[in-house]
Amino acid sequence: MMKYFMFLVGLLLLALPVAAEIPDDLLPENAKAGIMPGNPLYVFDKIFDNLRVTFARDKVRASLQVSNERLAEARELSYKGKDFGKTLEDSQDWISIAVSSNGFTSRNITMDVINKHIAVLQNITVRIANDNNTANDNALS
Repeated sequence: MMKYFMFLVGLLLLALPVAAEIPDDLLPENAKAGIMPGNPLYVFDKIFDNLRVTFARDKVRASLQVSNERLAEARELSYKGKDFGKTLEDSQDWISIAVSSNGFTSRNITMDVINKHIAVLQNITVRIANDNNTANDNALS
């Protein structure tokens, strides 16, 4: 009876959510923009990202990394006063793929990364609220 009880306690402990820290490669603030939209090679960057996620062992992690890259591109475009709406949509699409995929990266980490994305978007919102560029008026709505 005691062994059975200990077995159940062990299972319960394994079932409890574990607080995990976001790995550095999944932090949006550490993402680099790389090849930017408008560059003739950008299409190859997007193809490579699709292949990388398709063949990844952990599709959640790979999708979050690509989403972070797109978010970094949107942030850079916003700094330059250029239209970043499509790039931001791409970032959101990759987040959706991460949420709906199975992988080794936990749901807690995925949700923490999404919260970090929200913080970045809030910073972009504050920055573009005072500029006169109308190209991005609908990008964050």
